[in-house]
Amino acid sequence: MSRLIVVSNRVATPTETKGSAGGLAVGVFGALKDSGGVWFGWSGDVVTETVANQGPKLEQDGAVTFATVGLSKKDYDQYYRGFSNAELWPVFHYRNDLAVYDRDEYHGYRRVNSWLAHKLIKLLQPDDIIWVHDYHLIPFAESLRSAGINNRIGFFLHIPFPSLQILLNIPPHEELVKSLCFYDVVGFQTEGDQLAFHDYIRRHAHGTVTNGNRVEAFGRTLQTGVYRIGVFPDEIAEQAERGEARQDMIDLKQSLEGRKLIMSRACKIEFAGMDPTTQSGADVNAHLSQVCSARVEVEA
Repeated sequence: MSRLIVVSNRVATPTETKGSAGGLAVGVFGALKDSGGVWFGWSGDVVTETVANQGPKLEQDGAVTFATVGLSKKDYDQYYRGFSNAELWPVFHYRNDLAVYDRDEYHGYRRVNSWLAHKLIKLLQPDDIIWVHDYHLIPFAESLRSAGINNRIGFFLHIPFPSLQILLNIPPHEELVKSLCFYDVVGFQTEGDQLAFHDYIRRHAHGTVTNGNRVEAFGRTLQTGVYRIGVFPDEIAEQAERGEARQDMIDLKQSLEGRKLIMSRACKIEFAGMDPTTQSGADVNAHLSQVCSARVEVEA
């Protein structure tokens, strides 16, 4: 039976994976537990170039091998903090006003993808199926193909795929879409994302889309599809119940002193039904005196 090789920007540790009830970690680890295989990617650590080049570090948990590498400060700045999250993330979310394009960061993005691909090659077997995740790794399959890897490779995008006119704001947009065409299957979250990709293929790349999902462009043929990753609500409810007895949760509740708590992963806190642009300052202050807010940092 073929092994499943999962590639993502960040690899969840075995402990992190078992404590999650949704998102990429659950979808990936669930598939890996069934088939056995390897989860490969960045450890989350920024290290010296000497340490980075020593990887990957291997950790076994049942039938799953966790294979991780660290990133040098330069690679972290250019590949992750730079092009991935300063350019791709905003534009793919239709926020061109927040995007910052830097040519050196784009070259770093492609360089790190190539470097990661060559790290993975050492672990591959001829019949492995490779499943690559998200915008950080768009050129990954192209790097593998350039190195002579002919395994089946799929890609899933966990964020929106922008419309043609939005995508054109990324200077190397054509190179990125061409890189996507090196995958055998490209998956999207919604029909709208798939249609936006097809629209680019037809109108800008002068390719074809037949039978609803067969794409031919840039001399490549691939399939596209819509696949949704969900959550396990029962497990989330059980985690919440178990968490109520933790001392840190008890301390948090006591610190609120009866006030409501707003949790946000965004950069701004909504005013819980209040519109600060139309309400008087006194009204807003009175409302906020009954509310406590907290921001949660989430690493993409």
